[in-house]
Amino acid sequence: SRSRKTQESAPPRQPKKEAAGVCLMGLALILLYFSFAGGDIGIRQFLQGLAGYMLVGLALVVAWIGALLALGSREKRISPLRVVGIAVLAACVFGFAHIFVADALAGRLAVKGFLNFVALSYEEHAGAGALGAIVCWPLYALLGAWGAGIAMVFIALMDLVLMQKISVSEFAGHVRE
Repeated sequence: SRSRKTQESAPPRQPKKEAAGVCLMGLALILLYFSFAGGDIGIRQFLQGLAGYMLVGLALVVAWIGALLALGSREKRISPLRVVGIAVLAACVFGFAHIFVADALAGRLAVKGFLNFVALSYEEHAGAGALGAIVCWPLYALLGAWGAGIAMVFIALMDLVLMQKISVSEFAGHVRE
């Protein structure tokens, strides 16, 4: 009867969520492998075009989300908004990293435009690759390098505030301390 009580009080397992988390952590390991694999492996070239120098960062984000899903407490459900918040934060980091090569890439474009910028970023494996270019170009085209950087830092801070579910005044109080 004692084991029956513990079985009833234990929260239900969520095997689909745990399996998805384990799959994401496996994908992160594959991304890490191809980050450091030598030679001109086709998959490595594709991934570097996609994420540029931030391929390891992409692997860490995928591992982070996988760990949240697989190892998260059974009592607490992982909020989809939290996953979106992590994705927005990662996008800001990728976009910010891409700003450092945006001037050089934009200077090489014969026809300035979003798709040409993304394509050149992919081909050159520059900055944060095509993913960073997708986030970087709209702000860079409107605000320039400095303005885009400030905007991405602001968006990332607001994302962190929203993910922590604290008010802006509480956040400012923590920053002052």
